[in-house]
Amino acid sequence: MPRYLTQDLNVDLGDEMPEDTTLNMLQFRERQTTLVIARSALPEHQSLDEAYTFQLDLLHKRLTALTCTDPVTVFIGKDKQIEGREAALQFTHGNQPMYQLQLACQLPGQQRLLVLNYSKHSALTEADISHWRAIKDSLHFT
Repeated sequence: MPRYLTQDLNVDLGDEMPEDTTLNMLQFRERQTTLVIARSALPEHQSLDEAYTFQLDLLHKRLTALTCTDPVTVFIGKDKQIEGREAALQFTHGNQPMYQLQLACQLPGQQRLLVLNYSKHSALTEADISHWRAIKDSLHFT
């Protein structure tokens, strides 16, 4: 029987495994940053680069004054064996500026896309960037 684990509970899902399209939002109040973890299906014949380009194209259509660095290839996790794409974004959300570091990767052994967004309403500091790097380095996939 499939099980689903969150920070708060572990639940039996019966005989059918649903598609996980959850979002988790973690707020670091002292540093005023937010980490959003998003999951979605990766179409069978779509590469990580194609999926990430598609996601960025959607953002360009939805957000005001979006600027984005070219995605770079990074290796993440404790053993640095998972390949991902990382970019820095800046845009306006409502009337507020938003500064964001974004990482996308394919979950190991799955046709699943995982996207992490680390953001703040003011420019990210060196301490924020160090925190982001520590988060990326600590990723452990199950």
